[in-house]
Amino acid sequence: MALNDDRLNVGSIIFEYVTTTNPPKNKYYVVVGITDDHIALGTVYINSEVNPNLFRAERLKKLHIPVLASDNPFLKWDSFIDCSQIQERLTSDVYDCITSGDPKYGYIANLTVDTLQTVIATLDSALTIAPIIKKKYKIRAA
Repeated sequence: MALNDDRLNVGSIIFEYVTTTNPPKNKYYVVVGITDDHIALGTVYINSEVNPNLFRAERLKKLHIPVLASDNPFLKWDSFIDCSQIQERLTSDVYDCITSGDPKYGYIANLTVDTLQTVIATLDSALTIAPIIKKKYKIRAA
């Protein structure tokens, strides 16, 4: 699938109902990588808080990048980009979300360049993500 939609790029923020969380819910996520064949996207979630039950160690807490609601008007409160894992999504599924016509879901905005660079650098250094996944989505700090 060729990407010819400017809303599907590294740094794009998407809002969608996701079923991969427990429980399923509406979530924001950021596109952080695209496979060479454009079949899949690597994404990371934006969470309202760092879950203390999952991320007790300081090295795991540091994998969460703060984002301010004052800089991101779509957020209701200050939040965190979870760089502890990459969620893989089919490009076609995300494309369907952003072109569905549903005003509630779809493309929201782009991360700022500085925040995106911080996210990519954090993902690149994360020991919780397999090197093969980083390579697949071209996750390399500048």
